[in-house]
Amino acid sequence: MTVRPISFKSNWVIRLFGFMALIGVVVSFAGGAGAAPKNRDKEPPSTPTDLKASSTITSSITFTWTASTDNVGVAGYDVSVDSGRRDRVSTTSYTVSGLSCGTAVSVTVAAFDRAQNRSSAATATGSTSGCGDMQPPTAPTGLTISSPTQNGVTLSWTASNDNVGVVGYYVYQGPTELGSTPMTSYVVGGLLCGVSYTLSVVAYDAAGNTSAPASTPATPAACPGGGGTGEEPAPIAGQGYSKVWGDEFDAFTPGTWDEGIWYDPGNPVGSTFVQNGVLNLVSRRSQGYRDVTVTTEAGTTPHVFTLGYFEARMRWTKGPGAWPAFWLLSYRHATNPSWPSINPYCSGNGLPAAQCYSAELDVFEGQGTEPTVFYGTVHRNSSEDYGVRDSQNANNYQDAGLDLTAGFHTYGMLWTATTISWYLDGRFLHSAPVYDSTNQPQFLLFDMYIGGWTSDTTAQTPDELKTEVDWVHVWQK
Repeated sequence: MTVRPISFKSNWVIRLFGFMALIGVVVSFAGGAGAAPKNRDKEPPSTPTDLKASSTITSSITFTWTASTDNVGVAGYDVSVDSGRRDRVSTTSYTVSGLSCGTAVSVTVAAFDRAQNRSSAATATGSTSGCGDMQPPTAPTGLTISSPTQNGVTLSWTASNDNVGVVGYYVYQGPTELGSTPMTSYVVGGLLCGVSYTLSVVAYDAAGNTSAPASTPATPAACPGGGGTGEEPAPIAGQGYSKVWGDEFDAFTPGTWDEGIWYDPGNPVGSTFVQNGVLNLVSRRSQGYRDVTVTTEAGTTPHVFTLGYFEARMRWTKGPGAWPAFWLLSYRHATNPSWPSINPYCSGNGLPAAQCYSAELDVFEGQGTEPTVFYGTVHRNSSEDYGVRDSQNANNYQDAGLDLTAGFHTYGMLWTATTISWYLDGRFLHSAPVYDSTNQPQFLLFDMYIGGWTSDTTAQTPDELKTEVDWVHVWQK
């Protein structure tokens, strides 16, 4: 029997090896020791520096600081105000608003990373300006939406009035301030096609008095083709790509998809099925919240790819412990006949050893406690076999600005010879260079794993955690 190395995406494998280590059990597979579990990041970011009140008016204070650093990457900052309310932000500034004139405020700021390691906190105090003009402007009126694109709209309104004079307008998307302008229109970008938003405008004067908000719904233009229509997806339109493979999930085809993976074969009974043209991967409380996986690694004809655009339309369940993913993994690593030694295919064919590492491309990973967050990652050697530590891009965290679990979205990744780029509903999110191990044949996986780096299941976890896949397509030149 061919024994292949264990991938440590699977939490049960991590827990099993940890338990065996505690009781001193030595485990071997076919005479070879298993790979050591991947260590969880335990190093906290550095403490934010130069924290100060950089801007004050009669009703608010803006604090700024110099960004922290981290061995993997800073995910954001926890900000506490007067030891009271606490907010999380991804920028290096924070505004305390709704204050009275002449009020002193103390804030503390601590950085955190994706593994929830927190730095020591920095503290600073600031005061609003003295009391003067206390009359707020009137609320803006006549809000209208025009010039919708797939990523934005233009918001316009009728000017407010004030006893002294209106200085400008704050523009909000939901509770998030997008910016300010002295004009009576604002171009809102960075939206998702076909998704409805609430935009608001608040007038302010020189003394910092603000009006009541005025709000209106706004919906960008419809999403481009690339789904069941067979049209080219927007990220690769006109670039010479053709669709080379896909599955619309009219049925679940065992010859195309394997249930489970070599280190965790099979899925729980009834956890993998197609319903109304949608593939369902369901992890249930009643079955102990098992990991559920399908892959194109084996089957009648393995579906393996190098380079291209990979896109799937998916929906997933939020809740503690949910870990949905759409990813690719090295075929040479998965089928290595010589593990724990590196696959001899590379040396036998004059290829660098890195071309047989456990290369991994995560088109999308989610965490059930972070329903607005998109993770897209390139790994050099994710299983850390062959005596080689893993590396990954630090910019893999993106806040989408909306609840991704509320409906279906398209998750895309463009893999070229030099760069990996990630897309949500056709909108570019981030990119990273390839590693020396990346450009090798890789197979596809979908899953609903349990755990991840933020939370395991709790009493608040839904009884069923689902990854639903409407379709998946692969495009290549």
